[in-house]
Parts: sequence; structure tokens; C-alpha cells
Amino acid sequence: MTGDNAAQTRARLRDALAARSRAGVAGGCDVRVALAIGDLAPLVCSVSDAGVRFDDSLTAEATFRFDCPETALALLGGDGDLFAAFMAGKFRADGHLTLTFPLMAAFGGAAMAAPP
Repeated sequence: MTGDNAAQTRARLRDALAARSRAGVAGGCDVRVALAIGDLAPLVCSVSDAGVRFDDSLTAEATFRFDCPETALALLGGDGDLFAAFMAGKFRADGHLTLTFPLMAAFGGAAMAAPP
């Protein structure tokens, strides 16, 4: 992917995730997460009950890695099976895996319930 195409794909992905984001569902968490998607530069976001804010200058507490933009959108939106993606090597986490729950909730993912 050329630099221009990568930048455009990254911008479209950020916009799609921002459009899916919801406020008030992070369970009181305030976390910073890097979303590493394929060969694109990571998107860093802050997830809190105030909503999702993308800011690449933030220092992430965890990095979630997805094999491609389609996998990221499906899993974050709750349309994919997180555990199957993990087992297939399409998703992995570096850092606090428990941050997955507020992240999924913030983007509307309903496929995974928060831990008890």
C-alpha cells in the first residue's frame, strides 16, 4: 500500500470508528489504546464515558492488533467473534486484555459482555 493509500485508509477507518463510538458505556474506565491494523500506523484513542477521542500524541496503555481494517471494524462493532479471531491470529492484544471490554462497548460491540 502506498503512503497516500495508507493515509486515506487510516483516515477512513478512524472516521468509521468515530462514527460508531458511543459515550457513557465505558463503565467508568478512562483508557488509552493503540489500534494497530495491518500495515497502517496505529490509531491511538482515549476511551472514557465521555466517548472516544482519537489523538496520536497519547501514550497507549495497551495495543490491540488486527490483521486488516475489515477485521477491526467487524470486531470493534460487535459483528465478529473476538475469540475466533484471536485463535485464527487475526486479533491479539499487547498489554491489558481487560481493556478490551470498555473498548468494545465504546464502539458499539455487543458480541462480548463485560467480565463480572
